[in-house]
Amino acid sequence: LIGFGGSLFAQSAEDALIYSQTFYTGTARSAAMGGAFGALGADLSVAATNPAGMGLFRYSEYSITPAFNFNTAHSLYNGVGMDDNNANIGLNNFGFVSAQKLGSNSNGWKYIQFAAGMNKVNNFHSSFTTQGPSSNSSRLDAYVSDANGINYQDIGNNTNKNYSFYLQPAWDLYLIDTITGSPNMYSQPFAGAGLSQELQKNTFGAVNQWFFSVSANYNNVLYLGATVGLNSLKYTSQSYYSEVVTSDNLSPHNWGVNERVETSGTGINLKLGAIVQPANWIRLGIAFHSPTYYWNMNDSWQTKTYVDPSWTSPSSVLSPVGSYNYTLTTPWKVLGDVGLIIGKWGSISAEYERVDYSSMKFHSTD
Repeated sequence: LIGFGGSLFAQSAEDALIYSQTFYTGTARSAAMGGAFGALGADLSVAATNPAGMGLFRYSEYSITPAFNFNTAHSLYNGVGMDDNNANIGLNNFGFVSAQKLGSNSNGWKYIQFAAGMNKVNNFHSSFTTQGPSSNSSRLDAYVSDANGINYQDIGNNTNKNYSFYLQPAWDLYLIDTITGSPNMYSQPFAGAGLSQELQKNTFGAVNQWFFSVSANYNNVLYLGATVGLNSLKYTSQSYYSEVVTSDNLSPHNWGVNERVETSGTGINLKLGAIVQPANWIRLGIAFHSPTYYWNMNDSWQTKTYVDPSWTSPSSVLSPVGSYNYTLTTPWKVLGDVGLIIGKWGSISAEYERVDYSSMKFHSTD
């Protein structure tokens, strides 16, 4: 809990992972098979996995898939368990594919398909609550550690705007103060007090991939496809942290900090795929996904620190809105697909995905 705020406003490996992971949902058919639909094809969701599967369309088709998502979370902190849940409604997929039959003089090429639409490839909606007692630590200990060695006038004047979000609000509210006789060593009023600590965090947003695909069918044996994907990323994180004194009548008896981060970005990628059907009952597929390059990632963030009851004025401090621009490159991927067709009864499919997360990259001009 103490370290949580320190990592919230910096681009970290965790952020890169959150934005690089994909959780294919697409159509109901695809979701029912865990997204392992690449080799089976003839489904608009495969534009996001193996676009060669679009080559199995022989008729034009519209698709739209509304979705209800439910998430649950359980936390355990200092022996106290908490449960939380989240539900949201949205669209997993919509689009259109046009299948054109080619003439007899097309040298074995039977169909060509063009498709456009949207597939959701990540959903950020979640919520969790963590709560428990603590008698030996406060988040203010982290503030004291950060402030030690800095002259109080620099914090109070917010020199170079370095302390806008945590230290200056804590200083203005007397949540940190200098030790008598020292201009750069600090203490905090909750040291040694019994506390009830609580963190609530809610996240929202998604990565929607707008796709444009072309595919073809050669003699009902070989299927080829390509997809250009434009990713629209929206991510919002809201957290509410509080500490309430439970052991004595300290004044103030509680304090907290609310934090909000909004991230947005637009990216582009390319997917190439092939499927071979050596017999009517089996299809083998392979696909390559280029890295997604997000060229305009932006973070904006703000904090509100408060004390109750206030022992001074003001009782809360709202920070300015911070902003930062950077780029993100997600990993490349290779997928392998196998689909078994059991007559008119059903199918069995499997999909293997290779992702090298060590290749994720953040970059900024400064």
